[in-house]
Amino acid sequence: MIFTPNTNQKYHFYGALKCTLRIFQIEGIERGIEKVVVSMLKLNVDIEIIQKSTGLIFEAIEALKKKI
Repeated sequence: MIFTPNTNQKYHFYGALKCTLRIFQIEGIERGIEKVVVSMLKLNVDIEIIQKSTGLIFEAIEALKKKI
């Protein structure tokens, strides 16, 4: 199933992604992911969505490592 966000979801996703990347810059990747997951839990985000998001973050990191 392909996730196609509506305009409002795209806006929130973009904002969340910018915040996530900023946290990674400041805190480092592992601590950044921990902070993002804790924030999602506080916002009552579904556990399945958190797992998918975290998995995508790790996949992106691995892809970047291969490029470097």
